[in-house]
Amino acid sequence: MEIAKGKRSIPFMYRLLIGFGMLLLLWIGISALNIVTLHATVEANQRLLASQHRITLASNYLHAAFDALASQRGYLLTSERKFLSLFRSSVAEFTELHHQLSALVRNNPEQKAHLEEASNLIQQWVYDVARVNIDVRSRLPVMAVPNMLRVETTLLTLENAYYSGERERAPPQLLRVIENELQLVLNMDIHPELKRPVERAHEAFTRFTAAVANGASPAADEALRRLHVAVNEAIGTFVRAEDQIRANVNLQGSDHLVSRFNAAMTEFVEGEQRLLEENWEETRARAARVTLLIRLGPAVGLLVMLLITAWITHRLGKSMKSLIHAANELARGNLKARANVSGRDELGVLAERFNVMADLIGSRSRESAAFAELGELLQSCNSIDEATRVFASMSAKMLPDHAGVLYLISPSRDDISAVSEWNEGSRYSDAFFAPHQCWSLRLGRTHDNIEGRTMACEHLIDKRKPSVCLPLHAFGETIGLLFVVYLNGITDSEQSIQDQHHDFLESVSEQLALALANLKLRETLRNQSIRDPLTGLYNRRYLDESIRRELHRAERHGHPVSVLAFDIDHFKNFNDTHGHDGGDALLRAVGHHLDEFFRAEDGAYRAGGEEFVAVLAGTSLEDALARAEELRRTVAELEVAHENLVLPPVTISVGVATFPEHGTTPEQLFKAADQALYRAKRGGRNQVRHAGEPQE
Repeated sequence: MEIAKGKRSIPFMYRLLIGFGMLLLLWIGISALNIVTLHATVEANQRLLASQHRITLASNYLHAAFDALASQRGYLLTSERKFLSLFRSSVAEFTELHHQLSALVRNNPEQKAHLEEASNLIQQWVYDVARVNIDVRSRLPVMAVPNMLRVETTLLTLENAYYSGERERAPPQLLRVIENELQLVLNMDIHPELKRPVERAHEAFTRFTAAVANGASPAADEALRRLHVAVNEAIGTFVRAEDQIRANVNLQGSDHLVSRFNAAMTEFVEGEQRLLEENWEETRARAARVTLLIRLGPAVGLLVMLLITAWITHRLGKSMKSLIHAANELARGNLKARANVSGRDELGVLAERFNVMADLIGSRSRESAAFAELGELLQSCNSIDEATRVFASMSAKMLPDHAGVLYLISPSRDDISAVSEWNEGSRYSDAFFAPHQCWSLRLGRTHDNIEGRTMACEHLIDKRKPSVCLPLHAFGETIGLLFVVYLNGITDSEQSIQDQHHDFLESVSEQLALALANLKLRETLRNQSIRDPLTGLYNRRYLDESIRRELHRAERHGHPVSVLAFDIDHFKNFNDTHGHDGGDALLRAVGHHLDEFFRAEDGAYRAGGEEFVAVLAGTSLEDALARAEELRRTVAELEVAHENLVLPPVTISVGVATFPEHGTTPEQLFKAADQALYRAKRGGRNQVRHAGEPQE
């Protein structure tokens, strides 16, 4: 947009405020109109609906009461249980409706009085009339008398047929009719006093059919007579009971209570109709007040718009001033400068991001200074042990929010062990493990251990904490591992910061690897090789290193470790006879045999001269003795060729000691095994002894 010359452009913040103020004014006006109108309408409708609701409940109250009256009469006329169930549900329904209406009119004494009067009348009808009538009817079902009359008619026909024909026979169809009718009556819910004549009739009928079947005419005649008497007695009892019911129950006796109840409820409904009309008039009056509020709405909206605009102007000005001041201070080198802006709006988020950026800059500055200091210190170290201690000390300063462990790979490259840590990094990773248990060593690059996102290394103890493994490469060789744990965790929003931090950690690992490689090269020149050059077995130096590691693992996992100490019998004589070359050939052959004889997880070592040691991991004393005996046998069977000659066979004497039975330290185990070896020598050589045997 072009601005006319001589006129100043309106700042963006003010243009934003002006446009927002206009929109806010329009919104306030429309919202005020809608809110006030809606409030008035809702309030009026609530009162109208309340009156209508009470009228509806009153109508349902009347219907439920008349349903109870109808179902009571239906039960008295038919004695069917379904009418009794309808009666009870209707009573429960109008009782509940009474409670609802009572709660709704508790603040209206007049309506409450009408409702209480109606309730008293209907309750009087229920307890004084309906329940009395129902109780009387429940003693005798209506269908009992017709059933017994059919029994009487059928019985007369049976008597005519029986006495006019052969007495030994009776028409089966008549017997079935009497049996069915009597059974129907017995199955009815009849008062016990009324049921006894029917039971006697059924008993006489049973005797009659049995006597006819047996051909006993006198007994059949007596049973038929008793049956006739019992049926007449039952009919008489039922008729008298029915007459008593009709005499005591006046079906029209409750009309005066029902009429009064109907009148009380009519007055209640008319009262609610009057309240409905009054609420309607009040609604019209409220509509007039709503009109007045609509006219005042624009003025109120303008005032609110001005207040909001002033508040936003103050808020933006204060926040922008704080951000600009913090940015200027940071540009001048004040790394502690922060924006003091609260809230979760855009300005608050902007200030929060600014402060995160300032924290990152400060952190990078501290890390860079510590990194430079670390480089100087590492270059001044004289040994790997000193370098690892320096690195652990500087890591606590350089990476205060992290924990970590520095690992070095053993000369045999079979395992990797921790040499230093900071912030208790050993809580999160094993102190010893094989290189294949770490993905970074297998892949040859940095590997993240984040639960649910990446594959976790096997050496981790706590896999919930995110961590990173960085291999230490120098001169084309992997010499160790740097394991770092994020103590405060990481979130998705911090992913970019984590990627940047990887660059710093990789720089640290590169510098550390180079320093350690230089120190290792110097130490390699000073130290002996771990392999015996003649036999190819590990030497005594490596034996001292590995036995401690094996005992540490055995103690942690509760496994035994057995040590075999053995030497070649009469080796000095052999050497004198066949020369040093022959002795060396024999030692090479024995070393090769030991390398093939023992498992990969076991270890065979040349302790010096003709003396050898084997360390059997996870092997009990009994198994170790068996292995030693097999070794003794196989060595005796060796055929060693030297200068086109086969050297004579040799034997070995073996001493066995087991952790923890015979010692818990390397020194104790070696001493116990050597003592067992000496006993084997004194006992005649070419035999196996163990440390647990009694002294001779």
